[in-house]
Amino acid sequence: MNSGASTVWSSPKGAVEDRVAGLAAGLDAAVACVVGLARRAQERPAAAGPLDVDAHHALAREAAARSIVLLKNDAVPGEDPVLPLRPAEPIAVIGEFARTPRYQGAGSSQIITTRLDDALTAIVDAAEGEVRFAPGFALDGGGDAAGLVEEAVIAAAAADVSVVFLGVPAQDESEGYDRDGIDLPRTQLMLLDAVRRANPRTVVVLSNGGVVALPFVDDVPAILEGWLLGQAGGSATADVLFGAVNPGGKLTETIPLRLEDTPAFGSFPGELGHVRYGEGILVGYRWYDARTFDVAFPFGHGLSYTTFAYSGAVPAIDEGGDLRVEVRITNTGTVRGRETLQVYTSLASLLVQRPPRELKAFAVVDLEPGETESVGLVVPRQDLAY
Repeated sequence: MNSGASTVWSSPKGAVEDRVAGLAAGLDAAVACVVGLARRAQERPAAAGPLDVDAHHALAREAAARSIVLLKNDAVPGEDPVLPLRPAEPIAVIGEFARTPRYQGAGSSQIITTRLDDALTAIVDAAEGEVRFAPGFALDGGGDAAGLVEEAVIAAAAADVSVVFLGVPAQDESEGYDRDGIDLPRTQLMLLDAVRRANPRTVVVLSNGGVVALPFVDDVPAILEGWLLGQAGGSATADVLFGAVNPGGKLTETIPLRLEDTPAFGSFPGELGHVRYGEGILVGYRWYDARTFDVAFPFGHGLSYTTFAYSGAVPAIDEGGDLRVEVRITNTGTVRGRETLQVYTSLASLLVQRPPRELKAFAVVDLEPGETESVGLVVPRQDLAY
């Protein structure tokens, strides 16, 4: 502690000495902690064997496929729903993100992959018919935008279905700074508008770390929310597109219709480095429920290639005061599927502000066609308190 400025202060000598001693003790404790961690790391037993890269990648692929949310899957007039794709049909793959995946965040979340799949290669491998690719846009927003769109339109018009990969460029989204809004880049929206006019059977696949606005929701029949899917995300996306994996992901946040509806709109970005959190306890989906806003897609939403029917839901309070819900669920479709049952609770009388409803329990079931399962969900008593 023999460092610092030589400035003379008016503090009593004893107080200064006590403060120096306290700082020294704290520094010694911190150093001891670091040294202890280093010693324990050195004593760690050697790994049982080399990393199984293939098994690691297979797990990453499974996790990515389970994370994809099927937001929309309508049929064009006179046809079945667009997804899953038919392997033999000619496909146009459009969007640079299909070839150059946005698979992770920036800053401290960046990792070195053991392998990296891209959706374009995975789609070509899974398809039996012709696959045409057009980048559609440059990731940095440059290049001949009009020429890229024209090339994409030609590819889309020659295919039975177009799969358009859109998303937030890496430079626009990071843990170290805030996004300016929730809109996709204008060049990407212009591309999509041109492609879907050339081919009504257009599927949108999104790559984004945070929510994006979907002004095209009524203009395309199918949308997949892919988020940032990691190193095996390309293959996982193809698995879902072709139905090798039935999507079962659910939204963990609400997708609003517009930025003005979000809870942060009235206070972001703040002044002089300070932001007032004005939503109180109405965080996330609770805000939209309380304000009764129309939204693009609600919290907990997610479709499947099959259908499910719920029956016999019976809530009851057990001897310990916990809420128990028993419900039967049946796969009423033609393919195996995974469904997430969700239990929301509301308070009958409100003396203080509370959300209209809150998610309190959930369970995941995997059912074959025609299979029925009885599921029990428990909400602990303390989770029902104020």
